[in-house]
Amino acid sequence: MEKIIVDSMADINVDIKETEIFNLYPEVLTTLLKDHTTGRNIFWATDSYRHMGEGFQYGDAITIEHIIGKNGMIIRSRSLKSKDEQTERTKEMAEVFTPSWVCNVQNNLVDEAWFGRKNVFNSVDDAQHAEIVDKVITWKKEDNDLKHIPFNV
Repeated sequence: MEKIIVDSMADINVDIKETEIFNLYPEVLTTLLKDHTTGRNIFWATDSYRHMGEGFQYGDAITIEHIIGKNGMIIRSRSLKSKDEQTERTKEMAEVFTPSWVCNVQNNLVDEAWFGRKNVFNSVDDAQHAEIVDKVITWKKEDNDLKHIPFNV
């Protein structure tokens, strides 16, 4: 596995590609935007986007239209936000940075519970992980029909 050295976060372009997700699986964004406690959409917990107009104010519900198309780059990794914005969000909203390796470990636990085995998408060795490129075997829950579904990163 080749190591990639990055001099600064400015060298990294990270985007979640919400528009692509919406085009392929629209129900995924609907689910991700839903507050499952209230049943309503989550809301903007910052004034950082108020310059974008109506619907982007603190407390406004986040809709799919707010994060796809021309707004497709609005959701960014915390690491790509300015240091001032990171500091302000930490003070005002107790927002914290979760290292990617912690997220990976959490996701691996969920994958293990779902698929019933370890190392479905990657394996971890001393806080580094190696991608698993084999096909992932899963099933449709509706009919328990076993399918081979390729997973491409």
